[in-house]
Parts: sequence; structure tokens; C-alpha cells
Amino acid sequence: MATSPAWIVCKFGGTSVSTRDRWDTIARIAQTHYDAGRRPFLVCSAVSGISDQLEALLAAAQNDDPAPVLDRIRARHEALARQLNVDVARLDDGFAALEGFVETATQASSIEPRLRAEVMAMGELLST
Repeated sequence: MATSPAWIVCKFGGTSVSTRDRWDTIARIAQTHYDAGRRPFLVCSAVSGISDQLEALLAAAQNDDPAPVLDRIRARHEALARQLNVDVARLDDGFAALEGFVETATQASSIEPRLRAEVMAMGELLST
């Protein structure tokens, strides 16, 4: 009976997913595992600094104008997408969801844990 190749989980932190060169490194690592007969499963964090920006976005939604923070987050992801030759429009659904969460946060008297978790998860979703 033939066995299937073993899975290997490769987790990449924020700095590791922040530039084209870093993504090229991820590709080489994944290819090395694949060539060795393993099945790489990639897990990626939010782009470096984005988790802090998402926290700032929630604070701005409660106390100020969240638009400038949201614009910075979007610009960072669009710049990375262009570096990777990825169509920037692929980010639209993620940013639509994030904007919906921000709208909810602006109307709430406080940020509930579920809303915070949904906003923070967008960092990982947008990086991938």
C-alpha cells in the first residue's frame, strides 16, 4: 500500500510576508519541501506592522476618523500586490469586509471581542 507524502506546516511571520523578496524565499522553501517528498502547508501572518494598524483602526473608529488608517492599510497591501504582480482588485472583497467591520465599530459603544477578532483576522486574510 502506497503512503501519501507527509504534510509539513510552514508558518511565516509578518516580516516574512512583507516584500517580494520575502515571498520568493517562501516559494523556495515550499519548493524544497515539495522536492523532498513533503506536502508544504503554508500559514502566513499579517504583513509586518498591519496588526498594530488594525488595532489603531479600531481605536480610530471609536474615537476619531478611521479613514486615514484604513487608507494606510489599503496602500500597504496594494503596494505589496503590485510587487507580487497580483491584481490589486483581488483585495476588494477583503477591504469591503474590513470596511463593514469598521462601520460596525463606529456605531458601537465599545468593541466586542468578536468584532475585534474579525478585524484582526483580516490582517492574515489580506496578506494571503
